[in-house]
Amino acid sequence: MRDILVLSQSTSAFGSESEIACQLAGFMDAQLTGLFVVERFVTPPTYDPTVLAMLEEEVSTLRAQAERAAEGFVRFARERGCNSARWHVATGSLVQCAARAASWNDLVVVRRDDACPQGGEAALGDLLLGMRTPMLIVPASCGGAFPFERVTIAFNGSIESVRALRAAIPLVAVAKEVVLLHAEPEPRCEPMPSGPSAYLAMHGIPVDERSIPPGLSGKELMQAVVSTGPDLLVMGGYGRSRFSEWMLGGATRSALSRCPAPLFLAH
Repeated sequence: MRDILVLSQSTSAFGSESEIACQLAGFMDAQLTGLFVVERFVTPPTYDPTVLAMLEEEVSTLRAQAERAAEGFVRFARERGCNSARWHVATGSLVQCAARAASWNDLVVVRRDDACPQGGEAALGDLLLGMRTPMLIVPASCGGAFPFERVTIAFNGSIESVRALRAAIPLVAVAKEVVLLHAEPEPRCEPMPSGPSAYLAMHGIPVDERSIPPGLSGKELMQAVVSTGPDLLVMGGYGRSRFSEWMLGGATRSALSRCPAPLFLAH
């Protein structure tokens, strides 16, 4: 991981997402970019010229305030071991701005915070699907530090779970303990010659593999995950349609709302 993007939800008090992102960038000797998006209405709530002018003035004020946060962010990063940090402000749709920035990065770090519109389950799902870049989602209350000592991998054989495992290798490789929760799906095509345990072994990572039944509900999967006491959970995101996730309480939706530890997702 050479380039890391953190989506900041504040221009003054940098939260848990920035804390972890700075430590991670320092450890990986990576370039860190802090991004703050000043959202603008795609469809104006009104066409009254006076109101529109007021809204534009508010956007300009927020952007100017955000741009003044650059020095504070760089100092915040340096104090946490990251010597290569920069700050960027964008105006527009959160997902579109984040997707454009994410395309130049290997990982996006965000905060899960139900008290903030950008940190709720729906917004995080939009970001994951819109950016198509691996995401590290850090709970607002997270007080942990990197490296993550105990990593749990939820693997069900989907393409998304393979992508997540491959992308998370730099984080998994420095853990002291790795637990693999492996649900073997019904075969739909010829199996690959190696599985997740063999892949991890190729990277010199010993693993405690535990079988779990395929087709667990999101709640059941989270119970299995929590029982392992992870500092980080790695899994694929939205292996089936988002509508199915919403209707059936799927794994991604449950992880976004229930996972007590930082969550590494790839779609």
